Amino acid sequence: MVAGVKIDPRAKQTEGQSQQNDKGRARAKVAQKTGVSEAKVKRAQAVKNKNAELADAVKQGAMTLAQAEKKVKEQERNEKRAELAQAGAMVKPQDRWNVWQADI
Repeated sequence: MVAGVKIDPRAKQTEGQSQQNDKGRARAKVAQKTGVSEAKVKRAQAVKNKNAELADAVKQGAMTLAQAEKKVKEQERNEKRAELAQAGAMVKPQDRWNVWQADI
């Protein structure tokens, strides 16, 4: 209580929170303007952030948003696999663990 005024700590917003709220409102405006859901706008923005070429293909109608999301996930998987393969290739053959026989 400051000078007779009670301040509700839940009512305070930090600058980051207000920016998030602004983004949410902007997303809602774009969704309303284009006639799609906010979730679809968010998904489209995620695709655009990860691969702008796929976002352009979706915009032109060459592929659906779901297809673009699948391609983005596939690209991410392939990148992770390449990193793992590179890390595995760095291990000397004599330091690798060999399985001679295994029971299932």
